[in-house]
Amino acid sequence: MVANLVQNNVRKVGLLASPTTIHTKLYEMALHQAEIQVFTLNEEQQLVTEHLIRQTIAGQQGLAKKLNRQIQELSPHLVILGCTELSVIADKNKCQKTVDPLELAVNEIFREVRHA
Repeated sequence: MVANLVQNNVRKVGLLASPTTIHTKLYEMALHQAEIQVFTLNEEQQLVTEHLIRQTIAGQQGLAKKLNRQIQELSPHLVILGCTELSVIADKNKCQKTVDPLELAVNEIFREVRHA
């Protein structure tokens, strides 16, 4: 994912993820090594993201609009969906400025299988 961002000359990204992912800097370390600046939500907004993640785990539907609002908070930056649950509820038609690591991983697996 980081290589893809570097290849596309991305220098700033927003990161939507669980509080644990944000706290452990799972994405930030690799992004900073590539000299990509990372923006995250403030604490109050982060609680909204955590609630979205928990609602998704509980099976609640119709959360794409709430996710889109969170993405708008990080605009105009490209936004990384740094949690599987966020990838699941993202409306790919409306979330044009997102990077979905889950989708990138699946595409890479398919590419490897095709070349095997």
